[in-house]
Amino acid sequence: MQMLRSRRQSHGIRLTALAALLAIGCDARSAPPAGKGPGTVSAVQQIWTNIDDDKLIESSGIAPVMGTERELFWTHNDGAGKARLFAYDQSGKRQATLEIKTANVVDAEDLAAFTIGKTHYLLLADTGDNDLNRKTTRLIIAAQPQLSELDSAVEEAAANDSGKKGKKKKKKAAFGEQLETPAVAVIDFVYPGGARDVEAVGVDVPGRQILLATKERVKGASPCSIFALPLPFAADGALQPSAANAAPAVAKRIAEVQVPSIVGMTVRPDGQAMLLLGRTYAYEFARQPREDWSKSLAVPPRVLTIPLQKQGESICYGRDGKSLFFTSEGVNQPLWMMGAESYNPKQD
Repeated sequence: MQMLRSRRQSHGIRLTALAALLAIGCDARSAPPAGKGPGTVSAVQQIWTNIDDDKLIESSGIAPVMGTERELFWTHNDGAGKARLFAYDQSGKRQATLEIKTANVVDAEDLAAFTIGKTHYLLLADTGDNDLNRKTTRLIIAAQPQLSELDSAVEEAAANDSGKKGKKKKKKAAFGEQLETPAVAVIDFVYPGGARDVEAVGVDVPGRQILLATKERVKGASPCSIFALPLPFAADGALQPSAANAAPAVAKRIAEVQVPSIVGMTVRPDGQAMLLLGRTYAYEFARQPREDWSKSLAVPPRVLTIPLQKQGESICYGRDGKSLFFTSEGVNQPLWMMGAESYNPKQD
């Protein structure tokens, strides 16, 4: 009888604990990896906007629109189909739709924006491979459309919202209208040792390289790997096209990190920090000028407590290189902003 009572009491405790978790929105965060890094940081978090658009159902990458006065963000859906991006402003409404003219993607997972010289570029990572059966995966690079095209879309959308006619219409690019741009480079590549599932990409402009992080889902599995590919631009900013019928490039493994289930990545515009996104935390690795990432990634990161989301899979630095922005899969999800001071540890 005493044993039965103890079991009932234990069962009641478990139910109470479960109810408590449900009451706080199931915030069952796992502890961040232990280490002697700069510690865990909880910065101010706020909803920047709600994206209310039935065309966006699985936001899986986010990047700032470069070169505009207003803060706008690109994002895209997870999965297969056309290489299509959507731009949103702080109202949460779609200000432009951009199709990159290339072959359909197999599984688009992440997005990065970067600038070479005076040209702004977008990189779409067609790198998802849940079943580990793709022979090659792809990176698609396109020049961001002329600012006049984006500005006219924003102007007309704002005019429609205010009920006034726009004074300038540089080009017909009304709210939601399709813009197009060609792919300037398509990089087909493989990983040494076979297929990998990758949902995180970043661009290190000073180092002229593209960085990718594998997603290791199994608890207790080997650490996530960081791979690198050359960014196909010369020192003078000229695009270096690949040779016709060239064999797929081979990504180079540069590091392993003790970060669970990496689902997003962003590299600070100055190339001096990389942020890896997990399910409940983000991990920021600082880098000294001209330091190899293999050395930077060997140092324990600063751990950031991120907003709770339905299924967050995207992160980017804002144009200031300090603010962080997050989106989640699902319809009508918030676009979160988190103000975190730049991580610049003292140099040796």
